Amino acid sequence: MSLEPLEKLKSLGYTFWREKNNSDIPSSKNEALSLLLISKKIYVSKNPIERDKEEEVFLKQLSMALGGGGIIEEIRINSNKEYKDITLIVFGSEVLTQDNMEKFKKYHLFSSISEILEVGSIKKDIWQDIIQD
Repeated sequence: MSLEPLEKLKSLGYTFWREKNNSDIPSSKNEALSLLLISKKIYVSKNPIERDKEEEVFLKQLSMALGGGGIIEEIRINSNKEYKDITLIVFGSEVLTQDNMEKFKKYHLFSSISEILEVGSIKKDIWQDIIQD
């Protein structure tokens, strides 16, 4: 009786792995966080990272107000590392865990940027809270 092609390859010493679903793989402790760098010592996290035009303008204004010159850069950082000299600003419902946020010097939690743009009074509260750093 002849062997199937897969069995032939196995008998020749080839090894095969079956593909696993991402849900089967335990999350790595070394995973990277995707954040926005808006100032030398201020990172922003929002969900999703993709920004529309109004949110882009808001983040540029925030960057200018905090000394970043209006430059926004998407960065990936190691979630294991401590960032005790960096402030984190989180907008909206975010996937960051409390443990991840506590790795930063200080963190602020706010509504989503689209909600902030709709309700102007929230914007004033944000400026006051962040400026107090």
